[in-house]
Amino acid sequence: MTKTPARAAVLLLLGLLAACHSDRPAGQSAAPAAGVLRAEPAQPRGKPALIIQGTPVELDQLTPQLAEAAGAVVLEELILDRALSKAVAEENLHVGTAEVEAERQSLLRSLQAEANLTAGQAELSLESLRRQRGLGPVRFESLLLRNARLRALARPGIDLTNEEIDRGVAIEFGPRYRARVILTDDARKAAEARGRIMNALPPEGTAGPDSQVQLEIASAVFARVAVATSLHITAGGGGLVTELSPSDAQFPALVRDALPTLVVGRPSAVYATPEGYWIVLIEKAIEGAAPTDADRDTTRRRLLARKERMEMDRIGRQLMNAAGLTVLDASLRWSWDARLRG
Repeated sequence: MTKTPARAAVLLLLGLLAACHSDRPAGQSAAPAAGVLRAEPAQPRGKPALIIQGTPVELDQLTPQLAEAAGAVVLEELILDRALSKAVAEENLHVGTAEVEAERQSLLRSLQAEANLTAGQAELSLESLRRQRGLGPVRFESLLLRNARLRALARPGIDLTNEEIDRGVAIEFGPRYRARVILTDDARKAAEARGRIMNALPPEGTAGPDSQVQLEIASAVFARVAVATSLHITAGGGGLVTELSPSDAQFPALVRDALPTLVVGRPSAVYATPEGYWIVLIEKAIEGAAPTDADRDTTRRRLLARKERMEMDRIGRQLMNAAGLTVLDASLRWSWDARLRG
């Protein structure tokens, strides 16, 4: 049994579509569909696929090159297609034309909301995105079907507690901080990093009328040290976290609890946590706002969609990794092996 990296089928699927969520309540099904795919039928065997300078070329002549160029992508999609078809059948779930169309409409709504587009502009944007990703009629409809099946499998396992909603509301509407962070795996490295930053700053309490200039200096120095030292995902951007919330569990409680006590423009002490050693620089404090009931409901729906995407991702990867595959064709095997090595 070969375990696949699940890059093409799963990542493309989730990156393109799973950010959108259907508004149909869980468990509601649509009327059975006669068919899902709406692409034109493939060229019949024996007829030329194309003609070059009057000479016909059959599809079989193109197969090795096509297999080497994109065979692994198609194999991953085929594996997931079959695994999902079996999984939804075993769970007695219905996924038909209505569910597939709901995925498409959800994607269009997402494009409209994220880029502030009109309905017509969203359609054009989707068409452009499809061309960039090589998603013709067959692959695009299959992609929507996979996404609909994953969503049907994921939804029954999704739950959201009041505590999670409260935390989400606090992150979105509570006080936040524009900050920079440094994370190291060694206390000595953290102390040295903080020392380099402190040595470039004037003594505390001497900011005077040029405090904004000194803040800019502190941020620039902190950013350079973060790029050179930090292990955090933000290191490439100088450790910048545009909105760091005291309620955001992605950061250790010790770091979050210290945020309200920090002085803008002055690096924090080194905080030792199970995740490593942290230094924080606050650039700006952002006041919170009182959320309305509508805001809370929006946050709830957003959190549900995020958990749904995570569960879809988990199911997709699980199905891919459980699939047995033996590649017999030499051209396909070359593409598949190259995919695994890459």
